[in-house]
Amino acid sequence: MAALMLVVMTLVFAGCVTGVSRARAARVTLALFCLFPLHAGMSHWFHSEQRNHWFGYWFGHDMFTPPFVGPDNQLTYDAKLRDAAAKGPTA
Repeated sequence: MAALMLVVMTLVFAGCVTGVSRARAARVTLALFCLFPLHAGMSHWFHSEQRNHWFGYWFGHDMFTPPFVGPDNQLTYDAKLRDAAAKGPTA
């Protein structure tokens, strides 16, 4: 669809340059140049969409659940040890 849009824009530009007055051709050319970002967005949409890509979710998850020092004085991400450490020292 984006490629077809680019071909149509080219044909409209060529038709305006050859067939209409200068003022009207300038307005149409300005309108076509305003549509170029739409073509870029449409042609790259499927490469940029992030559906079912969870990188951002897991990156944020790891950023807000940093490692902590476990009972063996080593950094760990273990959820069970984290819960035990959150409850505090046992009496």
